[in-house]
Amino acid sequence: MKQVLDTAQLAAISKLFSSSVLQEMTIKGRYDGFSSLVQETSFLDSVDSDFLVADFYEYMFRMLIRTENRQEYVYKSAVVQKVLLGKHSLNTASMLSEFRVEKSKADIAVLNGTSTVYEIKSERDKLSRLKVQIDSYRKFFANVNVIVGENHIDAVKEIVPVDVGIMTLTNNYTISVDREAVNIPSRTCPSTIFDSIRREESIKILQEIDVSVPELPNSRIYAELKKIFSIQDPEVIHHYMVKVLRETRSLNSLKSTIKKIPNSLRAAVLGMSLKKEDVSNLELVVNTPLVEALKWN
Repeated sequence: MKQVLDTAQLAAISKLFSSSVLQEMTIKGRYDGFSSLVQETSFLDSVDSDFLVADFYEYMFRMLIRTENRQEYVYKSAVVQKVLLGKHSLNTASMLSEFRVEKSKADIAVLNGTSTVYEIKSERDKLSRLKVQIDSYRKFFANVNVIVGENHIDAVKEIVPVDVGIMTLTNNYTISVDREAVNIPSRTCPSTIFDSIRREESIKILQEIDVSVPELPNSRIYAELKKIFSIQDPEVIHHYMVKVLRETRSLNSLKSTIKKIPNSLRAAVLGMSLKKEDVSNLELVVNTPLVEALKWN
């Protein structure tokens, strides 16, 4: 049975999963606007009186994953649950969220033995920027995928190159592969990789391939590093980029936390930079009885 959320409900539930709300929860151990958001969802009377905050989030997520209500976060969560945590682990793989490549932001990417990006186009999204986005991602990632609502699949096939994978999020909340991505690290561009990562990461990559890093003032080092990067072999740079970023962007420290928070929040938490004290606050928040959380102010 369909249950289409109205605009106000969808906005309130989406905000509950937003980084701004969750960041405040992790920093303060509560969110002062929580009660108002819960009221705006119009589901307070539908939940059990003994619900924890974690239970309420799971209940809200079950509303969001319905095809008629899906937004970007639902797709991100599917990739985290079914790919990052389902096929890999935080021991061996890392994740990039909202990762800038040229003028585009990659929705979510997984780094394990190679690099794989997932550009999300939900049922509600337009495809006007897809070609530009994919052109950029093919310069950084060896595997490029578009994960779409079923309403977009025919149009996406007309837009993206044949080496780009196409996936759909089914009505049963599973990821269905329509076309496999082709792993092509040789297609990547060292200059684009350089522009997308941190300076210390680029230096570490050069050190890994035994290329000397010049000692120059800050005003000159960027241009010189980029010049050095631009003449390197794309496959070599890509290989060590994956190796270095798996270390510098490791999520291994969150392994125990991820097991203690609801599935619905895992994608959001892995996309945030959390300190040790933030982790403790978050665990307390999700285990707070809902009736107590409604008193936050």
